[in-house]
Amino acid sequence: MASSYRIFKIFGISIELHITFLFFLVLLLLFDVTTLYLWLMVFFIVLIHELVHSLVAMRFKIKVPSILLTPIGGLSNIDVPEDPKKEFLISFAGPFSNLVMAGAAVAFMSLSSLILTDYNTFFNLFETGKANFLDPGYILSGFVWVNLTLGLFNLLPGFPMDGGRVFRALMAFRMDYIKATQIAVQVGKVIAVIVFLVGLGAMGLITGSYAINPITMLIGVFLYFSGGQELQVLKIRHALEGMTPKDIAIHEMRYVNESMSLAEFFSTVASLEQSHYPVTDATGKVIGVLYIEDLRDVRRENTSTILVGSVTRRRIDVVDAGTSISDKLPILLSKDFVLVVEAGNVLGYVTPGHLLDVARFSRIRRGT
Repeated sequence: MASSYRIFKIFGISIELHITFLFFLVLLLLFDVTTLYLWLMVFFIVLIHELVHSLVAMRFKIKVPSILLTPIGGLSNIDVPEDPKKEFLISFAGPFSNLVMAGAAVAFMSLSSLILTDYNTFFNLFETGKANFLDPGYILSGFVWVNLTLGLFNLLPGFPMDGGRVFRALMAFRMDYIKATQIAVQVGKVIAVIVFLVGLGAMGLITGSYAINPITMLIGVFLYFSGGQELQVLKIRHALEGMTPKDIAIHEMRYVNESMSLAEFFSTVASLEQSHYPVTDATGKVIGVLYIEDLRDVRRENTSTILVGSVTRRRIDVVDAGTSISDKLPILLSKDFVLVVEAGNVLGYVTPGHLLDVARFSRIRRGT
């Protein structure tokens, strides 16, 4: 099963729904269909927010292949360069679009003599089931409050949220990107804890009204851990700066033929130092990869009758030997095994573990 599904494409950007988003919509249809109206509005606004991010990025010639919508928000697939000006503009554009949309809705309501329902009244009517979604004033009021809430929330300096990225960009004007990111991550963790506590209902200590919000709690958990992960990727990128896959590839590699039995493979080819094996056909062409972990459930008495070709993964992840590791880092870190090729010839392979070892050694050698 795919983890996400494309629903349409706009400006060359694939708009995708995460599988959890689809389950979320099904739950709303089954148990709380009235809430569906508000959530559809929320995710329409989130989509516009992410599209504005993406369009600004594309203005800087940055490719944006996709936007992923999840139950806790949207994620634009933007690889922002280490340029404070570009990061500031791209990051600020999303929340700014929310504030602009809210302002435009208020202006339209004023010109149309529609009454803006205040924030508390809007959500009280909604929670008590008295919301009138046929009332243009009520719908536009919701549009205003959702935009303001999302816009202002995203401006919190909780890295890697928009506000956290804006905060990092401002600091990066005066210091290197790693130092700026370290500070942004620490501030972001404080914000994440606060967000989690708010979701847990801690505000009830002040207001006297306790209400647990699971989505807010999830956002807090996501912020707490994701910022640190991005910092590690940044450190790896800097440590491997100037290197190519050819420079770090593991060249000693054992191959296995598809017609070999697993018993023969274990007795003549398998090695403790290697957990992935390129599989060749009769002509010597690589046709797939054998993963040792895929053989975990194979019964010992069957290894003499099962051929390597029948348990081979036919998808082969490859990277050109001469490309920049920085450009291919997301792929190299997300794939278990990547072949390094040059002019059609296999030079070796790279795994995430090996990549981390090389980065760690490089940082020690450079004293960073």
